[in-house]
Amino acid sequence: MAMAAETDSHRVLLDVLQQEPNSSHVSEPETDLLSALPRGIIEIILCYLPLDEAVRTSLVSKRWRHLWKTMPGILFNYKSFPVAEIEEDAWYNELKLVEAVGQVLENHAGIIQKFVICHPNLLFGHTNIDQWMSRLSNFPVREFALCLWRRHDCRYKMHHSLLEWKGLRSLEICNCSIDHLPLTGFKGLKTLHLFSTPMQQERFEYLVKSCPLLEILSYSNPESYFPTLKIEAPHLLCFNFNGVFDKLMVRYADSLTQVYLRMEWSRSDKSKEIPKACTSNLMDFSKCLGNVKILHVKTQFLKYLMHGYVPERLPIPFPNMRAIAIETDPTCQAEFEAILCMIKSFPCLRSLTISFRGTVEDDPEEIANQFVEHKQRRMVQLPEIHQVEVRGFSDRFSELNFLELFLRASPNVMRLWWWTPSRVKGGARERRRWAGCD
Repeated sequence: MAMAAETDSHRVLLDVLQQEPNSSHVSEPETDLLSALPRGIIEIILCYLPLDEAVRTSLVSKRWRHLWKTMPGILFNYKSFPVAEIEEDAWYNELKLVEAVGQVLENHAGIIQKFVICHPNLLFGHTNIDQWMSRLSNFPVREFALCLWRRHDCRYKMHHSLLEWKGLRSLEICNCSIDHLPLTGFKGLKTLHLFSTPMQQERFEYLVKSCPLLEILSYSNPESYFPTLKIEAPHLLCFNFNGVFDKLMVRYADSLTQVYLRMEWSRSDKSKEIPKACTSNLMDFSKCLGNVKILHVKTQFLKYLMHGYVPERLPIPFPNMRAIAIETDPTCQAEFEAILCMIKSFPCLRSLTISFRGTVEDDPEEIANQFVEHKQRRMVQLPEIHQVEVRGFSDRFSELNFLELFLRASPNVMRLWWWTPSRVKGGARERRRWAGCD
């Protein structure tokens, strides 16, 4: 069964890696236009090829024989190395993947600036990862991504050599642990993505603060709970957070223009209540908006914002806000009030994205009708909105009413998109689009 999972890509990649330099398998035609290309053009071509295809180019001619060994970027994913479709074959595929990565690093003769490995078959090869990272310490790595699939609650403990990569500019890790490492920060790091990487609040805040050039920050771990999340990053442009906190404080981040927030916790904590940190979560959160232009509020975060006092509008307007995306229950009056408060406070809003949640069973018409008249009284004109996108639309009465209210209040909408749940097996979505609105 395992042997059946080995594909041509496996064999070609490993066979070429194991071939001797003087192999007669390489042909050299009298007129070879590919070999006549300038070295710089060839390097650009190789950079756009998946790793397995880049290795295959060693069979083109003698000149191309070793060119793949000087590629500055090495990428292992499902495109360059196939995924085992049968669970019993995963162990065999992992052995092949580990062998391929090891041989690529061993044969590489150039400078490695980018190393990415994101593959579902890499499950238990933690010792091999330590060896790879030790070898990568000899290169000026600028981009590094290690995304692992976790099993049996076993996370990979990041190798200490990571701290020696002084030239690192982009770091992405998934299902890894860094609690055992002394955090000294990365002075040149500009992009940081941490997924399913549990951290204590103090360590997370110190790590962010120790990266003075940080521009993009993503953290997603529903198991983490931060009482008061403090972000201090003067060059931060984009902040993406998925977790639970009571209060958010963003300081010295005047450059921040994009904020994506999801409040979501693990299945074992579904009974946990939404945090209620102050008398008005919405007004407290508005202090973090500053110069933000794009705001996404997803999952449970809108429920967090609606707790406490919800004013008619925020104390000060935010004229820089251009686009907002909100996930809401159209039958919840409190959520509607929170949405309306924010929209009233964004006078230059151009784009509005609404994602509906809930089911038809939760939406009897008599309940949905309770809020219709109230919403119509509270609704205001939104002449600046030119684009509306609707997701999760399932023809519920409350959704139709909600959408009608916003469209009537937005006379200058030029484009309307909506996504409807598809009946196609697998839960795929069908996209419909209106190119213009009357």
